[in-house]
Amino acid sequence: MRLTEKQTETLKRNNEIARENTRQNIRDAFLLLYKQHGNNGFTITDIIQRSGVSRSAFYRNYGTKDEILMDLVQKSVDEISDNISPSLSQNWEIIFQQAKKNREEFDMLRESNLTGKILEKMNETTPPDCSLANSNILWNGLIYNAILFYAASGYPDPRKAADEILCSMQHMAETFNTLV
Repeated sequence: MRLTEKQTETLKRNNEIARENTRQNIRDAFLLLYKQHGNNGFTITDIIQRSGVSRSAFYRNYGTKDEILMDLVQKSVDEISDNISPSLSQNWEIIFQQAKKNREEFDMLRESNLTGKILEKMNETTPPDCSLANSNILWNGLIYNAILFYAASGYPDPRKAADEILCSMQHMAETFNTLV
């Protein structure tokens, strides 16, 4: 029996939903185990057992614990991108709100040795042939380091943090202009 186009689309949609549910179960188990044991205190087998997925389901979605963490980073980057504003001040506030909202994930990032991978992931959003590629790479580094500093400061009020970063950026620009 051949499936109709509508049945095929329904099947695809159901598979996508099931895949995302599996990925969410794995991410939730990872976060819970990370909180309890730190990054080196648990294994992929522990994640599989805690998430209730099969080993093959795990490996269809992720290859390593780092990949799970990078997926969490991508979800945060996507949420920030979805809320971008024309105002630089509002964008910094959005970034800091997102960091505060996902503070556990950002704390894990601070503790991990994935800075290079995280910056590579952020830089993937810039096409290599874009004339602003180098500028965007510098901005991504600034954003990443600002989030790390914000997290290390205990996640203060996002509005105040945005004002402080803008003040620091203005000071750096003025200093740079006096050097040129």
